[in-house]
Amino acid sequence: MADALILDAITASFIASAKRDSFNGIVASALLGHQADSQKLRVELSALIREGQVTAVFARLALNMHIKRLPDSPIENQLKLLIDEPLDEFSLYPTASAVEARVDLSAWQDRPFSKALLLCEPQLSFRAFDMGALGSVPNKGFQPGLRCDSRLPNRGGRDEETALLAERCGMEADRAADAAWPTRSSSRR
Repeated sequence: MADALILDAITASFIASAKRDSFNGIVASALLGHQADSQKLRVELSALIREGQVTAVFARLALNMHIKRLPDSPIENQLKLLIDEPLDEFSLYPTASAVEARVDLSAWQDRPFSKALLLCEPQLSFRAFDMGALGSVPNKGFQPGLRCDSRLPNRGGRDEETALLAERCGMEADRAADAAWPTRSSSRR
């Protein structure tokens, strides 16, 4: 197995970021503190990617390598890019199995979107919910066809849809979250 120290650094960094609701990967160059030889680091990262412990998001393929927006590139593509890309041009993420081994997932049960991000699912993955949940959202100034500004800042993956829904409908974020996610605790109402 590849160097456990590198895997631990990648996973610990991601979990710490998730606790801050950021869900950011670690830039590969930050791992030079654990393995000073960049070629040896690349060999270790290649092994982790092959073993299914880590994935990489490259700046040349993503709008923002610091967040995992889309599904992973095929392993072979990641390995090819890993050879030549500068270490500060890609971020690394643990896989769900690496996170599950280190985190108590029950603490995330009331935050399904955040839990999915914690398990390294892409932020733009399809998610279905019961449309009836929207019936409980008050229509306070909401206008059909309202355009969302794509220049909104990244709120770090903390239920962005809920925050926008709350903002547009003039309601508290907790009530919007309860309406949008029927599985959430409704004790805060």
